[in-house]
Amino acid sequence: VELTTADVFWKIYSSLKASAEELSETLKKVSQERTPCEEDEPPETVQIRPYASVPRRLELYVPWKSLQPFAQEMDAQVHLASSSHVLFPSLFNFVSGFEGGVTSFAVLQLTDAHLVGSMLPLSAWDIGAVVSSRVCGALCGSTLLLCSSKETSSRDVLLWTAVGITAISLGTFFADRNTLLLLRFLAGLAEGVSSPAKAAYVVETVEAELRGASNGTRWAAFAVGSCAGVAAGALLQPIPGSWQMMFGVCAVPAAVAGAGMLMLPHSPRWLAHADSASIASCGLRGDSQSLALASLKVLRPRRKDEELLTELSIICQGSRNTETPNADVWEMLRHPATEISAMLNFFKQANGTIAVTTYLAPVMAAMGFRDHLATFSVVLTAVRSVSTPMGIVLMDKLGRRGSLLLGCLGSAGSMSVLVLSNTFGHASGLMTLSFASLVASSALFELCWAPTSFQLTTELYPQELRQHGLALSHVFNYGIKALEMQLFPLLLGVTGLSPLFGAFAAVNVAGALAVFHLVPETSGRSLEEVELQLWQEEE
Repeated sequence: VELTTADVFWKIYSSLKASAEELSETLKKVSQERTPCEEDEPPETVQIRPYASVPRRLELYVPWKSLQPFAQEMDAQVHLASSSHVLFPSLFNFVSGFEGGVTSFAVLQLTDAHLVGSMLPLSAWDIGAVVSSRVCGALCGSTLLLCSSKETSSRDVLLWTAVGITAISLGTFFADRNTLLLLRFLAGLAEGVSSPAKAAYVVETVEAELRGASNGTRWAAFAVGSCAGVAAGALLQPIPGSWQMMFGVCAVPAAVAGAGMLMLPHSPRWLAHADSASIASCGLRGDSQSLALASLKVLRPRRKDEELLTELSIICQGSRNTETPNADVWEMLRHPATEISAMLNFFKQANGTIAVTTYLAPVMAAMGFRDHLATFSVVLTAVRSVSTPMGIVLMDKLGRRGSLLLGCLGSAGSMSVLVLSNTFGHASGLMTLSFASLVASSALFELCWAPTSFQLTTELYPQELRQHGLALSHVFNYGIKALEMQLFPLLLGVTGLSPLFGAFAAVNVAGALAVFHLVPETSGRSLEEVELQLWQEEE
């Protein structure tokens, strides 16, 4: 028994050592890429150009080579934000962020007898129902999309979702208590249906080298929407009855998004793999490859025909099981991407950062920061906001796998420091160390887990399963999050902080092992290459 136990611990140590060595090698390669190999090379070959298809604007005006990666990323973001096939799907992220930012101000009005307007103020139970009904609707929307038999065009899903969000938002102006609950549930339902579609459309239409950057555009749209929601809520909050305006104004960006999606073509990958009946149901005529080529010409107006034909041939090489053209749950559960997606969602939620930031006030009070809750909360929120866009750059520099390894190992270290600092008391130096570790854990989550886990899921599933796979990922995510949100305050009251931080550190160590052994690298590769590699590793 002793020998077996020793072997188990040795394997764990070896895997962790290999994970750390791989991350070290990745960081070393990234640093080596920033230095010229030969001094006599012309300056043009020394410059890093990861985005060959992005026009050079800001980069040309940055003389410091150390800042050129940032300038290149900004060039990529400007290029993507000006691309209609990224801009209009990202408006759905803007709507989600806006609703999240404005909800707290609407809640203040709905519980105040003087500000609620013509309706009676809502009780605490009713407010909980208003907030949770949207989450329940999102879960139901993802489940509904998961149970559909065919992979519907993501463009059509977004188009009809935009119509639904516009109607729901306008209906808020005429809502009473019961109608408000129904509308919030329907808004969540639309969110659950559109979330996989907006990610799938962007991933399927952008170039391989820009997939990571496009994820940054969607996150940026969500952040801008959150800020706009907070600003609008703060402006409207003193006006009685303006909670209807807070929710109803979402009709404007939703209508713009719907008009934009109406002008955009269907995804070339969906057209190349869709059956004739699905294509005919969209009112299109012609064979799938001709339609896919026409879509590519709209999406890549500056590309030559030879380049478009090459890209089309790569798209058509994607493997597809022609005997089961309709996606079903059993087919997805058997796919190797589902195992990876479920694992990523578990370790993302069990990382500890989401639970700690959700219950930030009681956690910081237990850490001894009761007198500085507001100040430290603002600092923590600012660090998270800055870390998110930086994570997009890191994801492309380190790769998807390297970024997740950094997140797991870094969070394990931060949680371990929190265990030690909370165990040995509340001395000023230890309290400073505790807060610094908490900030580091939140920053690492936003840098590594937040952008990378969802992006990786969109890249692992093949064309015919992508929207269903993303819907299944949302079901995993919402289910695990709901369980964690329910258990965390109970465990906090029973065990205290140190055992919880210790458990989170152990979970992050296990996450590093799982990422090292299970997650493939997808950065800079076509979706068809990723699919082929995934099946080869499975075999």
